[in-house]
Amino acid sequence: MDNTILLAHIFSIYLAITGIYLLFNRQQAMIHINVMLDKEHVLWLISFFTTFLGSVLVCLHNIWVLGWPVVITLLAWIMLAKGVSGVFAPACFKKLLFMYQNKTFYYIISVFCIVLAVFLAVNCYLLVRG
Repeated sequence: MDNTILLAHIFSIYLAITGIYLLFNRQQAMIHINVMLDKEHVLWLISFFTTFLGSVLVCLHNIWVLGWPVVITLLAWIMLAKGVSGVFAPACFKKLLFMYQNKTFYYIISVFCIVLAVFLAVNCYLLVRG
């Protein structure tokens, strides 16, 4: 359960920062996304790092339970799948990145990151106080 608490803290901070950045800096975020769409080597490097990080997270937290800790497991597997798709199927990964150009999708993802961050932080706080 220690890994669960640690990873919940890490993910909640990461998701909050990501969600807030996306919400308030759309123009700058779109510049970064377009760089990844235009430059294959940047996409590959980021995908390779994401594959590595996803692999580490899956090894640290592959816990399938009926409860909130499964969210961390799902995030780890999603990260691994995202990285592998960027390395081995960059065209599919580019389609996902291209979806961010849709304003509605972009803002839904931004708010979802913030909501998920709050969810993890609250559950982690309740578990620690327990």
